[in-house]
Amino acid sequence: MKFLVGIFCFALLSSCFIGIKKESVVLQNNDETNGDYIVCHWTSEEEPFFLNQIGDTIIPIGKYQHSFTDTIFSFGIVSTGYKIHAINTFDSILFDVFIFDNGPDYINDGLFRIIRDGKIGYANERGEIVIQPQYQCAYPFENGKAQVAVNCTETIEFEMKKWESTEWITIDKKGNVIKN
Repeated sequence: MKFLVGIFCFALLSSCFIGIKKESVVLQNNDETNGDYIVCHWTSEEEPFFLNQIGDTIIPIGKYQHSFTDTIFSFGIVSTGYKIHAINTFDSILFDVFIFDNGPDYINDGLFRIIRDGKIGYANERGEIVIQPQYQCAYPFENGKAQVAVNCTETIEFEMKKWESTEWITIDKKGNVIKN
């Protein structure tokens, strides 16, 4: 009898994980400090939903249009269609993620751009805000530096957005201004 129960449990768990798409991982924190995490699954219609370790539904089908993360440890990246959000394992929105190339901003030099109240800031790979959103325009970090502007204008040139400002400054990864 125990053998049959074991086979049933194995088959049930195996079927739950068939829909996981490993290729859709963008950001993932493997430092399981508290051991809590939720795993993304997809329906046959490609709708994401998240379950915790014991199989409880934490984020139901239809809440988000897409997930860019297959496992959420400290934070994950999901989309509502118009915005991309960073969420925690309790489904609380931490901040919006800057959209680049029709998806979440890439991690450059350990940081990626975030949005709050229309301003741009930076978060690290663990989903922690390291530079509060305060810039109207901000480029990705490269070699420990990023170009940012408090005031700028956005123009469209050949279907591409372009930022222009006479007030560009260079900052380090702590948000300190670096003299050029």
